[in-house]
Amino acid sequence: MKAIFRNMLSVSMIALAATMVSCSKDDNGGNGGNGGNNKPEPETWAGTWEITSSQTLTWEEAGQYVEPAFSNTEKTGTLIIVEDTDGYMIYGLSPDFDAMLTEIMKEPYSIPALGEENANGELEIMSGYTPLGGADENGDYFAWAVVSDNNYTITGIFPAYTFELVGETTGIPYSGTLTDGTNFTVASIDIYGLNESTNGVGIYTTESYAGDITLTFVSDEVSASTASKAALSTLNPDFKMVYPAKVAKVAVAR
Repeated sequence: MKAIFRNMLSVSMIALAATMVSCSKDDNGGNGGNGGNNKPEPETWAGTWEITSSQTLTWEEAGQYVEPAFSNTEKTGTLIIVEDTDGYMIYGLSPDFDAMLTEIMKEPYSIPALGEENANGELEIMSGYTPLGGADENGDYFAWAVVSDNNYTITGIFPAYTFELVGETTGIPYSGTLTDGTNFTVASIDIYGLNESTNGVGIYTTESYAGDITLTFVSDEVSASTASKAALSTLNPDFKMVYPAKVAKVAVAR
C-alpha cells in the first residue's frame, strides 16, 4: 500500500543532509562504569552488547496518520557491532524492521545503524544514515531518524546518542533546534521510509527503544549465525521499497 506522506516543515531533506547541526550535551553525570557488578570491560566497540531502554515507543492511530506514544515499559535486546570502513555497523537496533525484511527476503536480513567513534573514543549512533543507498524510482528510501521528547519525528544528520566505551554505558541524547526554532532532545531512534520529493516519512516499526538507552558489554565475540546475518545486510540489487501503510508528521533540524 502506498502511503500518503505528510509534508515536512521548512527545509528539504536533501538540503539538510549536507548540513551538520550543532549539538549541546549535558554533563555525563555518572554515566557509565560497571556499577561494581564485575561486568567485562570492552577493548573496542566491536562485539556483542545488550541494549536496554527505560521506555518503549509505540504508534497510535490518528486518522490516516499515527502519533508517537511513550510508555514506561523496559525494552531489551541484543546488538551486534561490527567494525567497518565507514566506522561501525550496528545490527539489531530495529528488531521489528529486521523481522519485516526477513519475511520479505525469505532469509535473515538486518539493516545496520551507523556508529562513528569520536575523538574521545565515544560511540555516536548517527541519525540520517541511509543504509540501503539512494532513493528508488518513486523517490523513496530508508534512513535512520529520531523521535523527540516533544513528539516530533525528526530527520537530519547528527549523533542521536553518544556512549562511553565502558562495560555499561547510558547514552547521552542529542539536543538541537528545529527549523521553526523549537528545541528538542532525542528520545528514540529507528529506521523509517523517507521520500525525497514530498519530504514525508513512513512508519514501519511497532516498537522502538526509547528513553534512557543503556548498552552493556557482553563479549567481543560474534556468533557465527549473527555474523552471517550481518553479512546479508548489504544492499540487495533486487530489493524493492515496500510502501508503509501509516505515516507520521515530521520536522527537520536546522
